[in-house]
Amino acid sequence: MDIFKSILVGVDGSNDGYEAMKYGLKIGSLTNAKLTFLYVITEDYIITHYKGIESIEKSRSQVDDFLLLQARTEAIGNDIFDKIKDYILNQKINLGYDLKMRSGNPRAQFVEEINEFHYDLCILGTDSASKSFSTVFGKISEFVIKETRIPVLIVHNT
Repeated sequence: MDIFKSILVGVDGSNDGYEAMKYGLKIGSLTNAKLTFLYVITEDYIITHYKGIESIEKSRSQVDDFLLLQARTEAIGNDIFDKIKDYILNQKINLGYDLKMRSGNPRAQFVEEINEFHYDLCILGTDSASKSFSTVFGKISEFVIKETRIPVLIVHNT
């Protein structure tokens, strides 16, 4: 009996996210688990929920501009997914995997994904691709640990 049948791996373009991907592939290969790489688009969430586009356009403060520049978009997600596919191909890894995008608050999206699809393990990087993102939204890993009942492996770039 395999201990892990399905593993959720958070990817965001950060070095820690890249390490999470590599750990996911190693563990998946050892356990023959199916992997799901999850990327969360935050662009619309930041615009509509942080202050609203009208407020951001009026203030155009450096914080607002920085958050918008750091927002995760679908295009960034597709680039990350291309890198994952290239890595799997170059390493000749024969493992089932899915690439998923969700939109919204990343903390909530990871918990919803875990609860909806009943993963056996979640692998996340320690830091987000953007330090300001973590400051505004809080650490995704801490939230997932508190709000779910599955093992969560936290990795960081060494």
